[in-house]
Amino acid sequence: MTTHAEHIHEHRQKMKDEGGVAIAKRVSAHPEFEMDADQSGSASTTNYVIFGRYNKEPVVFKYFCQDERRAREVYGLVHWAPTGIVSRLYHDEGQRLIVIERFLGSFFARAVAVR
Repeated sequence: MTTHAEHIHEHRQKMKDEGGVAIAKRVSAHPEFEMDADQSGSASTTNYVIFGRYNKEPVVFKYFCQDERRAREVYGLVHWAPTGIVSRLYHDEGQRLIVIERFLGSFFARAVAVR
């Protein structure tokens, strides 16, 4: 029987493997994208998150573990975009990968105040 910790480890590895390929394809096909060398703080439990740049602006490449999760997040980003309080959706790539604006720092309210 697989323990919860083993299951989480296997899931994270699967997301890293699948997401890594999808993100690498996006970056190699589009020179305006790049991955950051420093990935500290990019850990995610259920999805695969990589920090990068889009036209030199900070972004998050986010690869989802389920199509439905991606669909819900994209819906929310599009729905709340006019308010200016959610990340900009730069690319909605395929069924599982999106690229969104990354707020720098660790305090959301400060990021919103700067916008």
